[in-house]
Amino acid sequence: MKGTDRSCIARVTRIAECASFEELLDAEGPSHVNPEASSEEQLANIRRIYPRDKEGLGCPAIGIELVD
Repeated sequence: MKGTDRSCIARVTRIAECASFEELLDAEGPSHVNPEASSEEQLANIRRIYPRDKEGLGCPAIGIELVD
């Protein structure tokens, strides 16, 4: 977990690719990406990290589940 020495094992359940971050948030639902931020906040945060020219390379959505 971020900021700690804790870790977990997760399984990838699916991978999807979207053409834009807006499409990704619409398809996945903002609460599934980050339940603590609105769609607009998430898009602004993502764009601070990934400029539009990088967005053009594709936007993967990765589903995971924790493994007991």
